[in-house]
Amino acid sequence: MAEDLTVQADHLRGAAKAWSDTVRNELLNGSRRIDGLKFSRLQAGIFQLPWDRYINTANYIQARLIEGAEQADRMGGALHTAANAYEQQDLKQAQQTQAITGNMDFSL
Repeated sequence: MAEDLTVQADHLRGAAKAWSDTVRNELLNGSRRIDGLKFSRLQAGIFQLPWDRYINTANYIQARLIEGAEQADRMGGALHTAANAYEQQDLKQAQQTQAITGNMDFSL
């Protein structure tokens, strides 16, 4: 059972790394790319009314991507904490079982 738990804890750690590294980084990269899509009022020329909505929308999307990156990092941290907790519980249970049973060295 301990081996199965170790495998599951490793899977949780893999998922944690994916959330904390891959997902977080991709969301942050997306938010940075939005800066290149923004243009100034001067560049908008006669399209001043749509420019306001365009920039507001770009800023909103950028803020949500940054927020998503923060939440992805938190998700990764939670998964990592869960993996550690499972391993600690398994170790504690194994120690308690060993203390109760002692060294029962026998075979059938």
